[in-house]
Amino acid sequence: MAERPAADVGDVNLQDVLRGRTDGDQRTTNMIRVFISSTFTDMSGERKALLEKAYPEVFAFCRSLGLVFEVVDLRWGIRNVTSGDHEDCEIFLQEIRSCQRISAGPNFIALLGNRYGPRTLPRLIPEKQFEALLSKLSKNPEGVKQLRQWFLKDNNAVPPTYVLQPITAHFPHYSDLRPETGPQRDKDLLSWRVTETQLLQLLRSAAADAKTAGDITAEQEQEFFTSVTEQEFEQGLWKDNSESSALLFVREIPRQRMRDGPRRFAKFMDLTADGLLDAEAQGLLTSLKSRLYTSSQKILNLHCVELSKGSIDPKRKEHAQYLDSVCEQFVTQMKARIGAVAGPSVDGRRGRSIDEGTMETSDWVVEEAGRHTAMSTKLSRGLYGREGLLGKICCAMWESTNVHHSPLVVHGAAGMGKTALLCKLAQEMRGVLEAGAVVVIRLLSARHPQRPDIDHVLRSICFQICLACGLAPPSPLTANSHLDLLRFFRNVLDKISQQGNTLLVILDALDQLSDQHRAHKLCWLLTSVPPNVHLVVSMDTHSEAFASMRLKSETLGNFFEVERLSCDEGKLIVESNLRASQRALTPEQSDAVLRHFETTGCPLHLKLMMSAARRWTSFTPLADLHLGANTQEMMSQFFLMLEKKHGKQLVGGALGYIALAREGLLEAELRDVMSLDDDVIREVYEFCLPPTPSLIRLPPLLWARLRRDLEDQLEERWTGGVATIAFNNRHLCEAVSAQYLTSERRGRSLRILAEYFLGRWSGKLKPASLPGLSLLLSDRKVPPQPLWFAPGLANIRKLQELTYHLLHAGLWEELQQEVIGCAEWLYCKSRVCGLSSVIHDLDQCSQYMDCTETRLVRDTLVLMKPSLDFLDGHMDTSLFYSELLARLCSLAKPFPAVIGRLCSQCEEWLLTCLEPILVPKCSFLQQPGGALQHTLTALQGGVLCQDVSLEAELLVAGSDDGVVAVWSLADQQLIHSLLGHTGPVLSVKVHDSSAHCLSLAADGSLRRWSLTNGQQLLCIQEAVPLDSTPSSVHLHLSARSQLLFVYTSAQVKVWKLDGSELLSSSSTDEGSVVLGVLEDSVFSLSGSGLVRISRPVGGTQTVEAQLENSATRLTLVNSVMLPKREKVFVVSKEGFLHQVRVRTPPTGLDLQKLKNIYSSTALKYDL
Repeated sequence: MAERPAADVGDVNLQDVLRGRTDGDQRTTNMIRVFISSTFTDMSGERKALLEKAYPEVFAFCRSLGLVFEVVDLRWGIRNVTSGDHEDCEIFLQEIRSCQRISAGPNFIALLGNRYGPRTLPRLIPEKQFEALLSKLSKNPEGVKQLRQWFLKDNNAVPPTYVLQPITAHFPHYSDLRPETGPQRDKDLLSWRVTETQLLQLLRSAAADAKTAGDITAEQEQEFFTSVTEQEFEQGLWKDNSESSALLFVREIPRQRMRDGPRRFAKFMDLTADGLLDAEAQGLLTSLKSRLYTSSQKILNLHCVELSKGSIDPKRKEHAQYLDSVCEQFVTQMKARIGAVAGPSVDGRRGRSIDEGTMETSDWVVEEAGRHTAMSTKLSRGLYGREGLLGKICCAMWESTNVHHSPLVVHGAAGMGKTALLCKLAQEMRGVLEAGAVVVIRLLSARHPQRPDIDHVLRSICFQICLACGLAPPSPLTANSHLDLLRFFRNVLDKISQQGNTLLVILDALDQLSDQHRAHKLCWLLTSVPPNVHLVVSMDTHSEAFASMRLKSETLGNFFEVERLSCDEGKLIVESNLRASQRALTPEQSDAVLRHFETTGCPLHLKLMMSAARRWTSFTPLADLHLGANTQEMMSQFFLMLEKKHGKQLVGGALGYIALAREGLLEAELRDVMSLDDDVIREVYEFCLPPTPSLIRLPPLLWARLRRDLEDQLEERWTGGVATIAFNNRHLCEAVSAQYLTSERRGRSLRILAEYFLGRWSGKLKPASLPGLSLLLSDRKVPPQPLWFAPGLANIRKLQELTYHLLHAGLWEELQQEVIGCAEWLYCKSRVCGLSSVIHDLDQCSQYMDCTETRLVRDTLVLMKPSLDFLDGHMDTSLFYSELLARLCSLAKPFPAVIGRLCSQCEEWLLTCLEPILVPKCSFLQQPGGALQHTLTALQGGVLCQDVSLEAELLVAGSDDGVVAVWSLADQQLIHSLLGHTGPVLSVKVHDSSAHCLSLAADGSLRRWSLTNGQQLLCIQEAVPLDSTPSSVHLHLSARSQLLFVYTSAQVKVWKLDGSELLSSSSTDEGSVVLGVLEDSVFSLSGSGLVRISRPVGGTQTVEAQLENSATRLTLVNSVMLPKREKVFVVSKEGFLHQVRVRTPPTGLDLQKLKNIYSSTALKYDL
């Protein structure tokens, strides 16, 4: 293996990622996510104009650069109504931080008019600060009583905190939107306004006194006066010098006419609870603007606009010009900011594939390694206990360091914490291994519901090891050949071992691999790991992978079971978890958790309970704890909590769409598809109409609130610089499917997803039926979904998701038009995702659709695959269309619906191609449906021999590079790659039982292999002369006599069938050649035409018979043995074909009977 320079040692980040020694996720982002900050009503006209005119243009611009553009406007679609739980301010600030973390460019857009914005009560006040405030109100006992009524002390917070109670705790109808409760709700709304004002006045006056007395700081005092808007500005503009990633739009009203009273400007100015102008708020607004004008000049866009009848009216010319100006400035400045960020890497994204074969090696390797390392680091923080099991595994690794050893197998039932255990093992080993050691970890269930292919897993591991250790990575041909990849993987482990470096490879959840190459049989997994290399794998005890592992292993000493946790271990986990989250539980609450945990001992069950327990306050009644007796019940309780808080349709829709997505969903995509879901929209607008009935979407704040409660259950999945959201636990995904995705709802949700990725409702009006309104047509503002965003920039999300949703939604016609019968789709997905991905899609289609044309297209791509794999993703468009047309042309007329359309598209593209190109006029390449059904491409060397077992549907072949491959004829999958020979494989034989096969090679060795687990069972050296040729040596198995024959033209060797003992070794007389073996009899021929039949084992005499019409001298050309017909055909150079036939073999053999049981005939032929 050739050496190459290791990555620059000075590049600490890269080397840390490749060696598995980083705690962070080393990723780049191709996302532009901006938060829109404004008050609820003041800038609604500007926000609507931006939504309709500016956002689509910036969205298209970002797509043309290979970027994703998302807008987070949490105030769109809802009125100025504070949520009853007081969490909105925290949600807004959390979303700003999320945008700052994710966005590659601008992330904050500030829109400020003449409202300072609501100054809400703080939800949390630290104990010491609250007690200091109460001390200043000693002369106002009613005020103290009111504060203590609304703020309750939570001793579960560390340190203790006073928590503002939900509004509905005292005003139960505050959030009740039902028409029949209207009067009660109005009363509660008014009561809350008065109460909120009183509470704010009490806190502000107390804060002022406390600040004067030095009990609190000026910053702490200001928190009771600052509006949510200014807090957003502080986070998005000024904190951490964020101005460079922000834009600021300020609107001034130059001539305010107040003759009609302040209520005329209620939407645009701050009013007190009794409807008067809030002078204090206006003063604070003036101070805020002064700060903006002083410190944010570079990003300021100032406009002066006079209101018309107290509003911005787009129908008025001056107002329309103002809105157009805002949109134009927004688009121009956003494009400039985004272009400056994206410019250096735009060309690199053009034509880039999400398949690792065509990406820069270091890019996808670092992304893959960093992602799994970061996930493992995060998961290891949640593991407490298991020290005994970890110690046993570490001890086993230590003892096997200097010797060849078996992989270590960690197994257990679902939810028992196998993944967390292996993540903790990786973390611990990073701390004790030397600096040059490499730790490779792959969490194979991390992309559920997708299952990774074993080739992808091995490929990424090989590249990571090679880049980390300075070894030459696999060539494209090697990386795309399963057999060569297996050999490379084993060789690279041997190379690391020989160098004396330490390597730890951890593969979690082998049972989650796809069935490609029968990966669950574990034929690819090493049974002997070299010194200094450690391989640790995990699997479910009840999986096929575990059963295969037991068959491969000779001892159970390398198996470690992850069992139920004890109650003491559970208590330790609870305490550690609470300590890490700065929370506590009351003794009664802690007892409730541990009592439920004791019945299962399941870490996943405990994790779900702790997720709920961290939300409990010390004053939460025991009756409201709602714990489940097991994991499933706990998930059901969680779903009920979400439905009660957010609505059943909203929760079921959001969770269902996340569960159905193949690669997760962008948050913008999730908001889009829920906006297309009429059931969700009807629930959202059940008691109030949308602000603009002609434009209906899901208010983003509703998803943000739900997202906050799902924080422990969701994860970001980064691929190609884009973050999608998905469930962080496949068991939760399965529970969502069972709870919400009934047959009817699943079909409807799949149809909505399919229509979304088709772009069906982009720019079109979709019917909507809302309570109180007749059927109306509304724009849902979803983006178009072209196949290509720009030349060389494919719509990867569409390629990933569309086929699955069309198929499972039963949209057969659209599936045939947009996928199966679309040449551009087939080319685009083959280029971007790999041809195997397209074939897999068509295989799935064939399972659900009885369509001959689909199978023919699929078979065509299978025939094309070897040549396209050779190109390693560098596929020319003309080559793809030419080969597709050359294989399908003759089938266009018999199958016009799909194949005819495909051929027309290919021909049209080729005829309009600007470059000179040959256009196929007939099917001159092998077409599907013919004799050629499949091309097996695993063997890189030339095939020298093969044998077939019809009973087991296996094909065994040997190549000139010493590899023996075993395929399943049922699905054309490679199931074993038998490595051991160092010379060309000359002959292979499958034992009748199909449990074993034998191989004979030019290195002189004879080897017996298990077809169950791929292990070598026997090796006999010097079975044949070195450097023999395929035609000169032969293998024969005698099942009846349990004998194994190896013969050349001059020598015959016989062993017991198991190879344990050599029974005979004999050579022919001079001038004689061995014809072959029938059962346990050896046939030889002399130059005079004399056939000799002998039994090397169990026989004492030789029988001779003369060939009929044999010439004086007979020169053998070839002989053919027909064991089932008990015949031997002999071809001579003199022009004769002789048949030697066994008439009726007796049960016993002796000389006299043998003389009469053979006959021969001769047929003259022309040479």
